[in-house]
Amino acid sequence: MLSLFRTNQFSLSILLLGYLLLLRLRMLVYPLRDFDFEGGILYEWVMTYVGSASGGTAYILTTLLVFGQAVGVIAFALRYRLSAEITLFAGVFYALLMSLHSDLLYLSPTLLANTFYIALLTALMPTYRKATAAASLFNVGVFAAVATLIEPTYVVFIGVGIMGVLVLRSASLQEWLQVVSGMFVVLFLVGVGYYWYDALPIYIEQLSLAYGVPTLHEITWPGLVLVSIYFFMVAVAVFSAGNYAFKRPIATRNALRIVYLSMLVSALLPWLQPRVPLSAIGVLAVPLALFMGLSFTYMGSRSLADGIHLLLLIVVVVLQYVPVWAGLG
Repeated sequence: MLSLFRTNQFSLSILLLGYLLLLRLRMLVYPLRDFDFEGGILYEWVMTYVGSASGGTAYILTTLLVFGQAVGVIAFALRYRLSAEITLFAGVFYALLMSLHSDLLYLSPTLLANTFYIALLTALMPTYRKATAAASLFNVGVFAAVATLIEPTYVVFIGVGIMGVLVLRSASLQEWLQVVSGMFVVLFLVGVGYYWYDALPIYIEQLSLAYGVPTLHEITWPGLVLVSIYFFMVAVAVFSAGNYAFKRPIATRNALRIVYLSMLVSALLPWLQPRVPLSAIGVLAVPLALFMGLSFTYMGSRSLADGIHLLLLIVVVVLQYVPVWAGLG
């Protein structure tokens, strides 16, 4: 099946939609238990219309959302030529990583905020070698702010924007302020709206209470397998850095540095939350999808790549369905 996505035809990304419908079918076959996520004000506003993070409406929305995000990841990989060979593997692995475990199927704050995480990375890259990049830098801050309104701990991605400017440009204080001002304007305007309706303390409390000493939810064996897979992939990405950048142009190496930076921030982000849902690990899916797409593109044996992909699909079935049959949820 992986061979279907070894193509330079971006239009064939539509195949991912069918792929995702099957990967996330468990939401319809065995409905997920209700779970109340503690998201930001924008997430709560969305949920007033969706109703449930695990129902039929959520199945359609999450599938379309992950599909759109996967296409965004593919577009990033293709635009900045992360690999010499053009494939759609980055989108395939994003779809897999966001469907590995039943806890990742929910319409969670992490899933929703990842949309603006991808947008932030996409807005940051064009600043390379631009004489003036004020609009792009401001947009980086805007996307970080919107992600923060969905999941407050995503505020740390403003650091990716600031440090990313150092990687891509000869940064000045003015350019750093352009990034920060994008975030400030959005958060300030939302605060003004809350103040207008005498609800400013609620807004401030919701932003500040998102941080604290992390407390993990009880993790069953499927959750431990999920975490192990994610961090094994992080290790693969770290030790493959030389291979990814070998004989690649400067622009590509800069893009890889930005993705590594985002992976570092993503790995730290869940530990800022006082209650850490298992779904929070999905923040790592963005950089890992890009790196796993590269690893499988460069894999010497195509049959081995297909075999590992098939094994991952089996893991999806095991982690999603076996706990239900065993009465674990």
